[in-house]
Amino acid sequence: MKIVIAALSLFLFLGTGVCHETYQKRQTPDQAEKQDTLSELLKDFNHVNVRVVPLDNQKKGTPYRIVVLGNSLSHHGRAEQIGWNYDHGMAASAPSRDYVHLLFGMIEKALPERRIQMLVYNIADFERNFDTFDFKQLASLKKFGPDLLVMQIGENVGIDEHKTLELFEKQYRKLISYFKTKNKLSVVCTTPFFFSEPMNDAITKAAEQTGARVADISSLTIEDPENFAKDERDYPGDRSVWKVDGIGMHPGNKGMENIARILFENIDL
Repeated sequence: MKIVIAALSLFLFLGTGVCHETYQKRQTPDQAEKQDTLSELLKDFNHVNVRVVPLDNQKKGTPYRIVVLGNSLSHHGRAEQIGWNYDHGMAASAPSRDYVHLLFGMIEKALPERRIQMLVYNIADFERNFDTFDFKQLASLKKFGPDLLVMQIGENVGIDEHKTLELFEKQYRKLISYFKTKNKLSVVCTTPFFFSEPMNDAITKAAEQTGARVADISSLTIEDPENFAKDERDYPGDRSVWKVDGIGMHPGNKGMENIARILFENIDL
């Protein structure tokens, strides 16, 4: 399988015949500890190859539930063939430094009496196959009943004569609407980390038409290249183990912090 990177013709880390965005369900020891708490919520995923990561602060307060629909920026499984030996958002130096965990912490701090639960789902398959994507596979995430939906997609979308930008916008709207069974559902959509004016416009239009908010992260690398992991001056990870340049095109710790900040600024709690 291949991923076509839109806008800048970035293949990033993807080699011929390999799809590194799709992976078996794996957990770090820290995530495994939380699995017991969320096992009931995730039971519908147990019989399939899932791309979901559960986070739960296990407090006794009223749950505040979050679903993150993202790609490798949100979570990427181990891919030793490209030098990525981690199970978190690429290319943070540690799980606690990716935007998902940082955002979780920000929301937990803002809602100290609430039980914060988050499901992070790698939905790169929608990016690649938005024209034929079966929304039924998201039924368990919908059943989870999120209060907040974060849409972090767009970087892996390939546009051609069949998969048009107009069709992507339509399917993107449909994806948001699929979860909008809850009147108070808040939706925040990021623009692609790799700037693309057509993709930015499509996501912005879809967000406006569905009442979602837009968190612009496309401008980060334009304003400061250090938001790329490859250019981050004080990056604490070992970049020498990366076997492909594409890993460095993802946000490093600085980029992840800025993504989390921009997302949080667009969330009504």
